[in-house]
Amino acid sequence: MKYWIGMLCLLLAGCRAEFNREQEMYAWLNDPEHGLRADKTLEDLSLQVKYLPPDYLVYRELKGKAYTRRTVDSLRAQYRNTRTFLLTVAFNESTSPSGNVLFYGVNDPREYKQRIEQLNFSIGDYVSVRAGGKEFRPLLSTFENLYTVGNKRTLYLVFGEDEHHQGLLGADSLDFTFNDLIFESGINHFAFRKENLDNIPKIDFWAY
Repeated sequence: MKYWIGMLCLLLAGCRAEFNREQEMYAWLNDPEHGLRADKTLEDLSLQVKYLPPDYLVYRELKGKAYTRRTVDSLRAQYRNTRTFLLTVAFNESTSPSGNVLFYGVNDPREYKQRIEQLNFSIGDYVSVRAGGKEFRPLLSTFENLYTVGNKRTLYLVFGEDEHHQGLLGADSLDFTFNDLIFESGINHFAFRKENLDNIPKIDFWAY
């Protein structure tokens, strides 16, 4: 019996109880097999959506800073009431040249300015999460280069509930949709499961 229990634990990601090193955490979170990351490769573009767990967000915000347990608890409560994703747009390296993906399909400075404005100020018109039969638009969005590697461009998106829209946190499945009228790649869907989003090993190498 113990043998089969041990084999089952090797097969199920949820049997990992904690991250002992930062590198181990990043590798686990970025492994598509764990259900926190979804990729889509198009003819010219590559799209990626990655879920950022609450405890990781707390760790990232406080890393290298002085903090108290009260600060940690406050941030953790805040992030646990939301679903946070990163949307990354890049060139498809196998078919397209390297370069700034922001210039893809742009014909003149006016179109480039319009794209930047869309990414910075109106991304909520193009991105949504559908959960429990309801559609959620981002409460917060930031177009940033903090996570950028090479020619990639990333959007930080936070979704949450309000008095009119409930069910985001409890839904068994989430459909992240990017209706891409910015780069004109069409309607792109990325599926996530609650069991994967909520069963993530503890960050053991951190004080809290």
